[in-house]
Amino acid sequence: MSKGEIEFLKDHVNKLSHSLSQYQKAFPNFILEEHGITEQDVRDQPWLANSNQLHPLLREYDATIHGLQGQISHLEHELDRLRNQARELIQENERLHQDLKEAIQTHISPRHGAGGGDGDDGVLLHNLQQQLELIMQERDAAQEKWREAGQEVDRLVAELEMEKESHQWRVVEQQAHQVKSQYQESVTALNGEVESLHTELRESRTENSRLMQKVSELKLTVNDLQQQLVWKAQEHADTIFKEGMTDSKVYELKKVMDDLRQRLSDITQDANEMRRENTSLATRVTDLQRRLSETELRENEAIGQVRDAVQMAEAAIIEKDQCEILAKKKSDEVEEMKGVLAKIINKAGARTREEVDNVRKQCNDRITQLTEELHVLEMEGVEKQSRLDRLLREKRAVESELQQIFKEGAAEGSKSKEAYQHLNKRAIEAERARDEALMKIDSLQIQLDKIILDNQQLKQQMGSEVKQLQDRLVNIQSEFEVVSEDRMASMDKINDLNKRLLAAQQEKEAAHRKFMKELALIEQDQQLKTRNLEVKLQTTEDSRHQTVSELRRLLTGQQRMSARWKEECQTITHKFEGKLEDMRSELSHVKKRNEELTSLLKDSQTKTAEVERLLSDYTKNIRRMEERVREAEMQAGEAAKQVARQSMKERQLAAERASLLVELSRSQRAGSLIASPKERITLDYSNKVEAVLGTSRRGELTLDQLNSSTKKFQTSKNSTDS
Repeated sequence: MSKGEIEFLKDHVNKLSHSLSQYQKAFPNFILEEHGITEQDVRDQPWLANSNQLHPLLREYDATIHGLQGQISHLEHELDRLRNQARELIQENERLHQDLKEAIQTHISPRHGAGGGDGDDGVLLHNLQQQLELIMQERDAAQEKWREAGQEVDRLVAELEMEKESHQWRVVEQQAHQVKSQYQESVTALNGEVESLHTELRESRTENSRLMQKVSELKLTVNDLQQQLVWKAQEHADTIFKEGMTDSKVYELKKVMDDLRQRLSDITQDANEMRRENTSLATRVTDLQRRLSETELRENEAIGQVRDAVQMAEAAIIEKDQCEILAKKKSDEVEEMKGVLAKIINKAGARTREEVDNVRKQCNDRITQLTEELHVLEMEGVEKQSRLDRLLREKRAVESELQQIFKEGAAEGSKSKEAYQHLNKRAIEAERARDEALMKIDSLQIQLDKIILDNQQLKQQMGSEVKQLQDRLVNIQSEFEVVSEDRMASMDKINDLNKRLLAAQQEKEAAHRKFMKELALIEQDQQLKTRNLEVKLQTTEDSRHQTVSELRRLLTGQQRMSARWKEECQTITHKFEGKLEDMRSELSHVKKRNEELTSLLKDSQTKTAEVERLLSDYTKNIRRMEERVREAEMQAGEAAKQVARQSMKERQLAAERASLLVELSRSQRAGSLIASPKERITLDYSNKVEAVLGTSRRGELTLDQLNSSTKKFQTSKNSTDS
């Protein structure tokens, strides 16, 4: 069984256990009610009623499984530890071997460097070599032992797998199935017997209780009739003494008394018969109880005998379920494989057909293209050949003309020479055209050969591809045959399982038919009993009808008592109605109080709503004021920035004023030598500038004033220049 199948079964078991726990939680007493399990069985087998308690065999099975798992984990840890120790031992051995080798080399090297050694050094070297050989042999022996131990472990694992798959394992499974079937048959038979005995016991108990009730009722009726007879005798005596009745009436009353006594004797006889029947039923009940105890003992013995085989049966059931699951899974896999193979075959066939069609189409297209090219080349060759023939004819004609001209002689002179040159030129051109045509024919022949070779290579390539596709198709068909054989084998297994299932169903139907026959016999006995009881019931009904007429007189007294009880009930009802009115008044008072409280609650809710609204308004006002404060702070910051800018401007103006004063002083010094209108203008301008600067010292100078003063100075200067 593969790991995937084990995981699938584990998941399936977990799902089933989860659903079973939910079902048991939802219907805790379903098993007891369905199978009619008694309290004694529940006490003896508490796992039937309590889902938290497992079956003893299941507990033992779990304990063994846990023990085996613990042993397996312990052995795995032990194996890992041994592997680590062996690895460490090998590493230590290699390290010691390396150290020894280095020590030998270091010990030998100075000896050789000194120019050889004596006999003691040779003996020491020989001993060291022997020790080294022994260590190597021990290492090889340890590795061989380790290898043999691994092979032995593999062999034991293989033997275990073979033992699981052997015939003996199958025989054990068959025995487990047989034990399971025998156990199920015995349990069903015992359950049927126990249920039949339980039903008989219940019926007998119910019949006994019913008969006891009838006997008690008959006793009561007998006592009532005796009391009535006594009362009637007393009334009869009183009427005789009071009214002085005649002898005929006395005789009639005596007859009535005799009839009543006869009826009383009959009723007493019936009561005695009922007692005898009750005693017989009691004896029968004791017999049934004894039989029930015997069957319970037999059942306990059978359960004790079956408990030994339950583990194997449960294992067989689990294996059967696993086999059914595997069979179902295999059938599903076979169906899926069928579908997949059909799809693969269809796809492969369609793909191969498409590829073959495509290749055929490509080949046909290529062949048609090549034939067209070949036809074109042949046409060109024919044209070239015709041109070549025409040129040859022209050449011959020219040669004949030349010969004729040459024969005509030198009479013509210069004329013949020009004609000869012209004809020679034409011959040279014809030969050149012939050579070019031959070269073109050769190149076209080479191209044609190349195209034919390419076509042959393409045909070979397509043939190899077709062969590969045919091989793939053969492989797919072989795989399909293998899968179909596996499917047939799985179908045979499924048929075997179905046959077993049909046999089990037939056994179940036979047991059911047997149970139905027994049930029919029991129903017939029950019908006979019911008929006898119905006859007895009819006799008692007749006697009851006779006594009913006599009991009607007692009903009148009871009616009087009921009338008195009605009056008392009316008084009680009046009292109850009064209390009900009081309760209604209290209820109305409570309703009024409730309405007042609801009105107060509504008022409080409206007040709270108003308070919340005012609170929201206040919060909005506060936010608005905060925004205004922020805006005022921003405006104050901007004003501070403007003040800073103004102070910077004032500083710049002060610097400009100082520079202007310096320039004015320089101009005054320079203009002291020249007295002209310009001096006056400059002096006036300097005075104006000083006045302006004086105003700027006071903080009253602006840029407009400076601009106006400069403009006036320029106009005055221009006027003076003009």
